[in-house]
Amino acid sequence: MFLKKFTLFYIIFISSPSFTFAASLQVNPVNLEIGSNQSETNVELINRGQQETSYKITAFRWKCYFGNHRFEDTEDLIIYPSLINIKPGNKKNISIKLGVPVDPCRGAIYRLSFKEIENPQNKFPSENIKSMIHVSIPVVVDPVNPLKPQASWTLRSIDKGKFLIGIKNIGEGHISLREIALKVEGEKKVLFKQAMTYYVVPNAKKEFGLKLPCSIINKYVEIEAKTDQGSLYDKIEVSSH
Repeated sequence: MFLKKFTLFYIIFISSPSFTFAASLQVNPVNLEIGSNQSETNVELINRGQQETSYKITAFRWKCYFGNHRFEDTEDLIIYPSLINIKPGNKKNISIKLGVPVDPCRGAIYRLSFKEIENPQNKFPSENIKSMIHVSIPVVVDPVNPLKPQASWTLRSIDKGKFLIGIKNIGEGHISLREIALKVEGEKKVLFKQAMTYYVVPNAKKEFGLKLPCSIINKYVEIEAKTDQGSLYDKIEVSSH
């Protein structure tokens, strides 16, 4: 009996300095930024696999409507080259240029897609499954005159000692979240402090889990968040559900 050949696509959103996907594609960096005094940036792709691979590279505008993320086709970014082949152990540099002016206060945020495509050089037996890589990384265009970040927070218990903290971007510009610290109102002891890299586009909400003592339920917690757009401070009551 023969197995029919088919293709799997892995769509991965990642936030770390560099990352190797499926033991074959290394992307460096995985957080791209075009500063207010720049017009372009670069990303490096390294083939860590044993076969030549090909990728199609496209850009999407990243927005959020009514809590749902949208990735819209765009020609705002000029990508060169947009179609590449990489031999095993080799690397290729991709240039990402800003082709249009952006709002000087809001900036812009995109996602860059690297989609593996069929390479005729690779021969796979009909009974084998070929896994094709499809990854996406953020591209942030910094505003010249950034808006003050605005956010609303939630903190709720979901199990014994387990909590979910949520941030919703209620401003007009994106938020590049870099660190969060929590402490009970009126106390000096820091309950939680962690560096992170999260991008929250306008209207979007991000939640992540953390461990905290159950004694904070129904108390007020002070939040200090560091972002690329400035620091955020808030005080919220911890919910039991």
